[in-house]
Amino acid sequence: MTSIVTALQYLSSGLAAIFITTSPAITVLLAHFFLPDEALNRRKAFGVALALGGTIVLASSGESGLADVGKANPLGYVLMLVAMTAGGAAAVYIRKYLNDYNSFDVASVRMFVAAVVVMPLSALTIGFDLHAVTPGGYVALLYAALVGTFAGLLLAVYNVKRFGATAAAMTGYVVPIFAGLGGVFLLDEKITAVMLVGVVLIVGGIMIINRSKN
Repeated sequence: MTSIVTALQYLSSGLAAIFITTSPAITVLLAHFFLPDEALNRRKAFGVALALGGTIVLASSGESGLADVGKANPLGYVLMLVAMTAGGAAAVYIRKYLNDYNSFDVASVRMFVAAVVVMPLSALTIGFDLHAVTPGGYVALLYAALVGTFAGLLLAVYNVKRFGATAAAMTGYVVPIFAGLGGVFLLDEKITAVMLVGVVLIVGGIMIINRSKN
């Protein structure tokens, strides 16, 4: 989550959401090596290659999705790749080792450990100053913490335990739709032809993965 938020300094929310859509492909790839019951077949492998090809198209084009930025800082792409890989690894780990644990307990421990690690690092590297935070900022922070992060994480853990890492990752379908449209209408971001090509490749790859039969 820290990587995603930091990446939004260099990429639009719509473009970041497109990268989030690659999460199922990365999860499927990791599951192949670490989960015996979720191995790749030919169709899944082709879907993974197609989806990751879409991210290569976006990265090689240098798209930022921001109206006032021509070329994106490559750091934004790197941060999104780190975030998606970390998320996929977490899903695989939960499925492999934490399947018998309560979903609320798993989500709570993850959030607590993340806070213990990230808060001191944030204070050391950025500082701690609440004077510039507006009332709207506090509302946004509260919503992001309770709904966007904890509630979302709780549902994600439950999905992994109930349906498997690969199936749970398919929720990435809806992210670019809401984030892309929200970015255009609320943040004056743009959707370019290259971004649409990337979406088609990534979503096409994920659809192939989703239709695969073991």
